[in-house]
Amino acid sequence: MKVHQSHRGKIIFFLLLLIIVELVTFCMLVYFKDFGKGKNPEIGVTFSKAYAESLGLDWQKTYLAIIDDLKVENIRLIAQWNEVEPEFNQFNFNHLDWMIDQAAQRNVKVILVVGRRVPRWPECHDPVWLSPLPAEKIEIEQLKMIQTVVEHFKVKDNIKMWQVENEPFLTEFGECPEFSLSQVKKEIALVKTLDDRPILITDSGELSSWFKTGNLGDKFGHTMYRSVYSELLGFSKYMLPASFYRIKAGINGLALENVIVAELQAEPWVPDGYNLDITYDKMKEQMDKNQIESNIKFARKTGFSGIYLWGVEWWYWLKQTKNDSEIWDFMQAYIANPNMQNL
Repeated sequence: MKVHQSHRGKIIFFLLLLIIVELVTFCMLVYFKDFGKGKNPEIGVTFSKAYAESLGLDWQKTYLAIIDDLKVENIRLIAQWNEVEPEFNQFNFNHLDWMIDQAAQRNVKVILVVGRRVPRWPECHDPVWLSPLPAEKIEIEQLKMIQTVVEHFKVKDNIKMWQVENEPFLTEFGECPEFSLSQVKKEIALVKTLDDRPILITDSGELSSWFKTGNLGDKFGHTMYRSVYSELLGFSKYMLPASFYRIKAGINGLALENVIVAELQAEPWVPDGYNLDITYDKMKEQMDKNQIESNIKFARKTGFSGIYLWGVEWWYWLKQTKNDSEIWDFMQAYIANPNMQNL
């Protein structure tokens, strides 16, 4: 009897061991799996007029170089509040009209970001006239601004989707007030009443579970950073696998065709927002052609439908002011042939 129990115990032990080995093997396969094999995500960039100007660039010349020389086919543009409504109830869409029309002439598709919190530091680019207003009045003006922007630009056929706010619940980054879920839902509902194109909602790829944002819109986009800076640790690298993002998409029930990498790091992390107060050598130590190539390969492993690179203005700044066209030339070649070098 004792021998039988001992034999049964060994069987149970080995079965448990086998299950553990299989689970570990499965987890390792998922951890390192390339979900993007055989897929060609659409490639795009984000362009900020304000950021180009802060680098001392002619923003129009920079923009034309992006669509004529790089020949991007997808671009994310920003309706920055202090630019579209610099004075109370006085809207100016000249610069965005020009950019979207130039894109249309070249069959370039546009994602237009609307809202108070939009890409580029400090995220909330409030017009001066907004600061004295109480919070409830600001929310009213915010909705009015979004409505005016969408109503103006909805006639542009090459706008393929609206992005409402940018990482609206990311309190760890930017100089913005906290956004409530009900406020963001109200903005989404407003845009839906005005136009039937898809709505993109974005979130941090690394600092969020996406539970709050993943299914708010028709499309979902996330950031993807691999080298960051904090006052505590200085410069450091994320060691997350590409499967980290894919698993989060699965947990949130997101279809792969509805997920994009909205902001893939392709410029150095600068501690002070716009301030490029780091040396040229430090910039290139953080971000060069090889690192960008590595980041693109990494992003493609998610299998998501699009990848929008972050830093195109900096690439052009390097080319124009440092006579360094290495990144610009690489991206020009990559956009022309996304399968180059087995990417």
